[in-house]
Amino acid sequence: MVQGEALVTLDDVEIRRTAGETIDIPREAWHRLANPGTPDLVVIEVQCGDYFGEDDIVRRQDNYGRAKTVVLVVTFAATADTFSASVPLAAVADRAVLVYRQGLEPLSATQAGPVRLYVTDVESCDSEVLSACTNVKNLDHIRLTVAPEV
Repeated sequence: MVQGEALVTLDDVEIRRTAGETIDIPREAWHRLANPGTPDLVVIEVQCGDYFGEDDIVRRQDNYGRAKTVVLVVTFAATADTFSASVPLAAVADRAVLVYRQGLEPLSATQAGPVRLYVTDVESCDSEVLSACTNVKNLDHIRLTVAPEV
């Protein structure tokens, strides 16, 4: 959790987490995340494994009436630097790393936190599409969309 308080339901057990804390969700565990407070809840989700698609999600309940949408573009934004770059998701999906901790501590502002983005494949950074987002400091928004933001 980066900011706020989360109410995590994990296999029907409710657990509260606050900024700086983490929770591991085992594979195939039923889980849900809610914001029980009024301040914004900001989380970083990290997935492990060989497949990161979302077409295999089975929803117990969907309060939001989400239609199945194919995400094609990711936009990285750093409000403090007035920076924003939209790139094809496929261009960074397997070569981007989000850094949000150094050891056990959250990444500080002096370390260009709360989150930094690195594109690990240096050769791909030579392309016009990736050159803008190869090392984003002070990253505070990641948006997934079907089209580039203008």
